[in-house]
Amino acid sequence: MAKTKISEYSATSANNTDISNINIAEGCSPANVNNAIRTVMAQLKDLQAGTSGDTIPVTAGGTGSTTAGAARTALSAAAIGANSDITSLTACTSITGLTTPLSVSQGGTGVQITRTISSVALTSNVVTITTSAAHGYLANDSVTVTATTQTTVNGTYTIISVPTSTTFTYAKTASNISPIVDTGSVVSSSNIKMSAASGTLSVSNGGTGASTLKLNNLFLGNGTSSPTLIPAGTTNNVLTSTTTSTVTAGSFVVGTEYTILTVGTTDFTAIGASANTVGVVFTATGVGSGTGTATTNTWTSSAPTSTITLGTAQASTSGTSIDFTSIPSSVKRITVMLNGVSLSGSSAVQIQIGSGSITTTGYSSISNYSTNQSIKTTGFVLDPFSTSSDFRTGKITICLFNSNIYLASGNFSNGISAGQVASLAGTSPNLSGTLDRIRITSVNGTDTFDAGSVNIMYE
Repeated sequence: MAKTKISEYSATSANNTDISNINIAEGCSPANVNNAIRTVMAQLKDLQAGTSGDTIPVTAGGTGSTTAGAARTALSAAAIGANSDITSLTACTSITGLTTPLSVSQGGTGVQITRTISSVALTSNVVTITTSAAHGYLANDSVTVTATTQTTVNGTYTIISVPTSTTFTYAKTASNISPIVDTGSVVSSSNIKMSAASGTLSVSNGGTGASTLKLNNLFLGNGTSSPTLIPAGTTNNVLTSTTTSTVTAGSFVVGTEYTILTVGTTDFTAIGASANTVGVVFTATGVGSGTGTATTNTWTSSAPTSTITLGTAQASTSGTSIDFTSIPSSVKRITVMLNGVSLSGSSAVQIQIGSGSITTTGYSSISNYSTNQSIKTTGFVLDPFSTSSDFRTGKITICLFNSNIYLASGNFSNGISAGQVASLAGTSPNLSGTLDRIRITSVNGTDTFDAGSVNIMYE
């Protein structure tokens, strides 16, 4: 066979007897030698120019190919544009020229999915897109919608719910569109190039929308808006949930938290609830439909109303009365404490209350010790009988009953004899307003205090 190109040469010298039919066997003419050398040079040039049809194998430093695509295959090299054959990337800060997303095994997400639109609907500012095949999208995926006819719905949005494998929804403020056949495409693009990110990351992209957060603030979700930050406030603050207005299915706001009030014909599980059960708390992923209702949930931070405040102890060593004033209007219970309180005479000790001023009449009060008893209308009386040598130690609790009526009860040792305890109970008249003051005094109003101390605490 005539050796018209280098690949046809033989590795055995004796077999190379011609070059392109020029005889170079033993005994050839001198002219054939000259012609053979010139032909070899031409063949080498054709190889270098790529016009000979020959290839140099990879093992000899070539590609073994005549096209770029075949060469990349032979060399296991990455293609330009499509990245299906990328096997590794090292110390890269960015990738350009890619036409398809990186797979998970290549360090990407592989979530870019294109689907064909088959129908479009828009109800109460929520768009429902139906695709011709299962789309594979998830809630919070970002999608770019390009409808052919209903162009109102076009743009890039965040999916809020995926009712079925071929439908998804997103928020769009626009006029309602009845379900209608349409065409076009949807492309998901949930990848974020963090090296190119600037500013604050919005809530819709998984951020907070804030560059700083105040120290020790309580962090509360706020739908698609930036979260609410509640100051920690005073010690023992608590976070409480309160219900506000009742909302009927069809009017739920996406991203708002609700508590199911009535189920009716509504399927709450289709819009974010874990079950169709009264009392279930859920965050709406759709506006819903049917007759079911729910209450919106709001959160507030406040100090517990049961916080106990201790007053300042006062000596009961002089004067005919001891007053505690400026008691807050929110107080529902007051405890009066006596420690070794004594009077100069034999009058009984009593407690009076008031609003703006002390009320001195209208009480119904009784105190008891053994067979001894004392009934008074001028205040809550402590002593069933008393002497100037009595030293009263104990506590009396005064509680709001209703309106501005207060009840009192307590036990104390009054020194009648060692180990004996007196008790009292009573009710006040209806005060003119909320209790704001308390007085400890004697029944006769003239005996003076000569020993001990008193204090109050309230909540």
